[in-house]
Amino acid sequence: MSLVLLLALVCSSCAVVSVRQEDAHRAGDDSLPVRGDFSVDTGATLSAIGRTPEQCRAEPEDCAKALDEVASIAGDQVLASRAELYLVRGTDTRCGESDAGCEDRRAVDLIESARSAYLYLFFGDRTPEERVFERRQVEVRAFYNHALQELTKLLYARYRGRTTGPPVVMLGDGLRLDVQLPEGAAPKPPLELIPASGLSFSGLRNIYRRDGFGAEFVAVREPEAMSEGSFQQLDYQPVTLVLKFEGENAAQVRTTRVATLQVFDIYRNRQARLGGRDVSLAANFSAAYGLWLARTDLIRLGLSGLVGRGDLGHEVPRVVMLEPYDPNRRVLVLVHGLASSQEAWINVANEVMGDPMLRERLQIWQVVYPTRMPLLVSHARIDKALRTTFQHFDPAGTAQASHDAVLVGHSMGGVIARLLVTQPDPGLLDRLLAADLQLDAKRRAEIAQRPIVKELLQWSPLPQVGCVVFIATPHRGAPLAERRIGRFVGRLVRLPADVVRSFEEALRLSGASKEQFRRLGVNRPQNGVDELAQNSQFMLATQDMPVEEGLPFHSIIARSKSNVALELSSDGLVPFASAHLPGAASETVITSGHSVQEAPEAILELRRILHKHVGTAF
Repeated sequence: MSLVLLLALVCSSCAVVSVRQEDAHRAGDDSLPVRGDFSVDTGATLSAIGRTPEQCRAEPEDCAKALDEVASIAGDQVLASRAELYLVRGTDTRCGESDAGCEDRRAVDLIESARSAYLYLFFGDRTPEERVFERRQVEVRAFYNHALQELTKLLYARYRGRTTGPPVVMLGDGLRLDVQLPEGAAPKPPLELIPASGLSFSGLRNIYRRDGFGAEFVAVREPEAMSEGSFQQLDYQPVTLVLKFEGENAAQVRTTRVATLQVFDIYRNRQARLGGRDVSLAANFSAAYGLWLARTDLIRLGLSGLVGRGDLGHEVPRVVMLEPYDPNRRVLVLVHGLASSQEAWINVANEVMGDPMLRERLQIWQVVYPTRMPLLVSHARIDKALRTTFQHFDPAGTAQASHDAVLVGHSMGGVIARLLVTQPDPGLLDRLLAADLQLDAKRRAEIAQRPIVKELLQWSPLPQVGCVVFIATPHRGAPLAERRIGRFVGRLVRLPADVVRSFEEALRLSGASKEQFRRLGVNRPQNGVDELAQNSQFMLATQDMPVEEGLPFHSIIARSKSNVALELSSDGLVPFASAHLPGAASETVITSGHSVQEAPEAILELRRILHKHVGTAF
């Protein structure tokens, strides 16, 4: 019961994301035809030539030919109606296993729909600028996007599971599709290719998109094996596809039998070249992240990292990159707190990715680590993981991504973040050793030279960091950790064998007996929960260590009750006096519980800090 209570306090605002996958027929756009109906404009055009919707759904070629033969109907009107005619049949057709040519016929219909829309949008009677505020232009672009989405689904179903995707796809009627992947992309089709338009989420505060041309998908690839440096890139990536037709004028586009299906990385491309114009590329920046969150048991991962039980426990930190590495964007590093994992940053990461200016200048790395470890152990291992990741992608350290990173830590993660940007002083070992042990100078010197002691107590500030943000961070400890509930949870924690062996080695080196340690109140290795206590040896030894000189840092502090004097306030776990760190470039206090990092006010403040750091207006 006590464990449940503590976790309820720690995760009082932890978000959990769920996803519902729906039929993407309408693609979330009211401009698209519903099965059995045409848009108002197309219905009027068909009526003008004496055709019914039923006739044209069955035989779109005959209706399209009839439209072409009526000179009194404007070319744009014909093209828009043709786009919808072929789209309706292409989406309504259901292929049986015995009909070998059905899928090719569907593909041809969808390509002809996209072709007619392409002609209307780029080679019509008027330029796109002349139609910029017209509803019909928006509808026709939706026809193009949806035809492309359905075509992509059809082709993916045909080629999924193969070791390599086709560079060229031959279809009926002599149509050829050239497939163009992003530079460096693996040719093997993904495990899944899911239309972003068919995904709806709960737990994500907002869904961020960029309006434009193309079909938005989530590509799910095979999980990456854990690298030596403990970093991995997310297996869920957003992509957008466009269809380009060969030709420099309407006549050439109308008759060409060659088109290019181009796949874009939405983080590296804002525009696509279509019809001789640079146009905005459609993108969904939330769908891939939301789908990954919904399919990952982050709550269980966080609990496993605390108590050390279950198959999801990890002994070493991981640097999880939410997108492929980009050398030209700075890194935003997020370090979660006790009994947590990436669920601590659900809306933080989504809001940053949804901010166009930040999205173009920052890439997000989330550090995941077992929070049961002693804090100096966690610091050393996270420091190594981050340095290794930076070194792996930029050995020379010259890329923009290797400079001016922003480090953000929540709760325990903030304590570790401060260690990452602190230079330890020579007296740290003495402060960590209990004075009651009465070790002589020779024994202290011997301890100082041990490899494990050097690894944990000798470090330099992380050079890639240019700014730090502490959120609800107990720089001077948290009272709850030393109360009965905290001690109870501390006893539940199971440390890995190497940490236990290090503790036993420390006993041997000190020359003290286990009975002496027990009299000092130390009868087992200290873990992350123990060391958050205000009077822990760790807190007393490190709380006054300063942030690297000249490095700007900011504090976001929570207080649960606004009617309590600020100096006496608390967020339910961390008192203001512990979260306050003198010398901050800014300090913002928000009325909230401990999980303040997910509060809209805190996210707005973080975005303000990030904009200031990257030099953009907010």
